Amino acid sequence: WHWLADSFASYYRLMIVHLGILGWQYIFTPQGLDALTMQWMRLYCPQRLMLDLQNVRPAVHPPPPPSSSSQPPQPPQAR
Repeated sequence: WHWLADSFASYYRLMIVHLGILGWQYIFTPQGLDALTMQWMRLYCPQRLMLDLQNVRPAVHPPPPPSSSSQPPQPPQAR
């Protein structure tokens, strides 16, 4: 289960701004949008799709943690 909103009213507002396109909910899950839903959103609500991808993608796919060493890795030495 993935909780998309705190209340039905909030969920309904999200559905309206996504125009009820089939599968819009997956933008807020780790699975992400499938190709067909992405195509429909690009056609009918491209601004919302861009906003969702900018705000949700980093939370779904966080950047890797920094390495434990403070020094950047050194390239191997030639023999």
